[in-house]
Amino acid sequence: MTSFRQRAIVIYGDSVLLEGIAESLHKRGNLTVMTVSPQIDSTYLADLHPDLVLVDASQIKLNQIEELTTAFSAEHVPPIIHLNMDSQKLTITSTQQFPAASFDDLEQALEFIEKPIQLARRML
Repeated sequence: MTSFRQRAIVIYGDSVLLEGIAESLHKRGNLTVMTVSPQIDSTYLADLHPDLVLVDASQIKLNQIEELTTAFSAEHVPPIIHLNMDSQKLTITSTQQFPAASFDDLEQALEFIEKPIQLARRML
């Protein structure tokens, strides 16, 4: 029997927005959701080995994302989803940055990230 590692998501912040998302994600059985205060040094995030990091624009500005990515080894920089409640936009950053969908498409973005993982599970 093959065992699967649960996907790890770090919620980096403590805003109401992130608390709501964390609550929703906790209900999924295939995810490990960890909440980390933005007052904690970003190098701590690398020790958690997350598959995805969610941040709130009210706490972490877009120009601070680069600092977050440097906390990880070059071989493992997880996607970082920067949520901006004011503009109703999100940006997904990994080793390069590109504009993503609106909040309405957040679930689609998460499914897009999860599809390769599901495909790999079926192949094992």
